[in-house]
Amino acid sequence: MLRRTKKICAIVQAENRHTNFPFDFIGNPELGKTWWYITWSILIKVKPDTDIEELESKINANLPAELKQVTLTRKTGIERIILTPLSKLHDAKDFRDDKEAGITFQYIIYFSIAGILIITCALINYLTLFINRMRVRQREMALRMIHGANIRSLVSLLTVEFLLLLACAVTTGFLLIEICFPSFIELTGIDTAKSSLYGEAFLFIGLISLIILTAIIGLLYILYHRSLHLSLRYNTGRSTGTQLRRGSIVLQLFVCLSFIGCTVLINQQLDYLRHRDLGLKIKNRGSFSVMGDMDYTPLIRKIKELPMITEVMQPDYYPIVSQLTAIGQFDNWEGLDIPIDTPVPVKLFLGKEDFFRFYDITLLAGEWLDDLSTYEDIIINESLARRMGWSPQEAIGKHIIQSYITYTIVGVVKDCHYGAPTLPIPHTGFLVGEQMGLMQRSAGILFKYKEGTWNECRKALEHLYQTECSPENILRLNSEEEVYNNYLRSEEMLTRLLSFASLVCILTAMFGIYSLVTLTCEQRRKEIAIRKVNGATVWSILFLFFREYLIMLCIAALFAFPITYVIIKQWILNYVRQVSISPLPFILILIGLALTVIAGISWRVWKAANENPAEVIKNE
Repeated sequence: MLRRTKKICAIVQAENRHTNFPFDFIGNPELGKTWWYITWSILIKVKPDTDIEELESKINANLPAELKQVTLTRKTGIERIILTPLSKLHDAKDFRDDKEAGITFQYIIYFSIAGILIITCALINYLTLFINRMRVRQREMALRMIHGANIRSLVSLLTVEFLLLLACAVTTGFLLIEICFPSFIELTGIDTAKSSLYGEAFLFIGLISLIILTAIIGLLYILYHRSLHLSLRYNTGRSTGTQLRRGSIVLQLFVCLSFIGCTVLINQQLDYLRHRDLGLKIKNRGSFSVMGDMDYTPLIRKIKELPMITEVMQPDYYPIVSQLTAIGQFDNWEGLDIPIDTPVPVKLFLGKEDFFRFYDITLLAGEWLDDLSTYEDIIINESLARRMGWSPQEAIGKHIIQSYITYTIVGVVKDCHYGAPTLPIPHTGFLVGEQMGLMQRSAGILFKYKEGTWNECRKALEHLYQTECSPENILRLNSEEEVYNNYLRSEEMLTRLLSFASLVCILTAMFGIYSLVTLTCEQRRKEIAIRKVNGATVWSILFLFFREYLIMLCIAALFAFPITYVIIKQWILNYVRQVSISPLPFILILIGLALTVIAGISWRVWKAANENPAEVIKNE
């Protein structure tokens, strides 16, 4: 396809930054319609409150018969009409290009939920620390009130303390935003200005500050209405404070375990999709082609001379992963007793023996196509054979019908997972001969390159294109592995975001646990001293604290792991190939987090356990 000059007739005003239907150019659709161009969409306007699903059903039920017919001049009749509201195009599979790299809208929702959970944990962590700190300072507050302090002065005191902490936190937070902003934009693909981000950040800070200040004022009013005598003489509310502290830690550990579990299991599934048997080899394989008529012979010779290239094919084939191919429909085959209503769609490729050897595709039955094969010979994959009711061996010699052509099956190959892993294995056929001549003229050069040299190889081939090809020809240069990995890019983005969320959650939980352990040790200094006087060792005191926090960790795991399993199991169902979930990751996560918790509290408990009990009891 040659480049064509377009004349700009008008410029329209449209908000194209945050839209479900983005566009750059609007042209006359009649001028570009060709038999191979199948991506046209029709925009329709419906009456308010119209049920789109019901409308779609009525349209499909009343499609004219001539639109469904498969004739000699039109080999692909319309099977059904799909109606998708513009407001839902962001996650509509029938509209979105599967090769388009980017995070899906559904995963944005997941990460938003994850962010809300982290913020909730951090807020609860802070409020728990504040309440426990206020219990420690209860005697101080009572003495201030005895000496004439009123509720307003106490609120002012704590508000100033909070604002100082808030100023430090905001400064640190905005510094991190400045550092992470470029990476955030690159990862999410969101086109947004810093001013918008800062505006939303200030709004969020204001909301959280209002919640915290409300909690502070409410707690002070409760303290103010208590008896000063009880506040001075007794440590009131210790039981409530202990339960609140334990509940906060269990909640944080629950969220932490859930995030870590989801991240580990998602990574396991992605690793399974990348490295398990795909039915073909795509590693270190690429394709080079230009759109338009040209002689590839000089290019092949120069590509072979590149030091990073190890093998070059003749320009007779399409790449199996990175190239859109022809779509055929089979509506009849040998042994079919009852005619089918909907033809079976089949992806068609050019393929002789050298093509299959290039991708290491396994032949299950029959023989390869070769120079003596005719355009009526076809190799199919085992998925298509099963669809037609045959085993690979039974399929050899059988006939299948596409419109006016009757094909003879000469071979069956192992299924190849060359499409998006969320889609079923496509029915696939391989052809040669005169019938595929038009496809052959649009084919390109397949090649293999050395491990780890793709970036260097791509630059060399792009330079070769610039020096050897006409500007009218459009380059198509792809790495098969890179294109396949793009199918998983949304999942990779989700994994990165969850990994970051897990790290933040672990840090938040560890900080909260350490702070609460510090307050607990402060409150239980006298208890620890009495235990030492009665013969308790430092290790027994350490074990006392370890046991308490490990029990809370096990309680959190008891809820977190089943929920994580259900969520990930449901997510894995979206994929054709699914990794099995074993108990081992959960056990390792639990052990790892237990060691982290023990390491986080050991030093503080050790310090409290080594204090002189006589000094502690005397000061208490």
